Amino acid sequence: MSELRSRGFSKLDVYLVLKTLKPDAKLEYLLSPGELDLINRVNAMRIESIE
Repeated sequence: MSELRSRGFSKLDVYLVLKTLKPDAKLEYLLSPGELDLINRVNAMRIESIE
């Protein structure tokens, strides 16, 4: 992770890349509370659009 951060990736960028590669991984510890809230809101919108 530190290599990606040193190349200019944010924690949110790293989270999204890793979550794409390993969808079942528990990576929420990488995010700030605000970033986690954003992810949760996007996921809720995604679920609503499917229903």
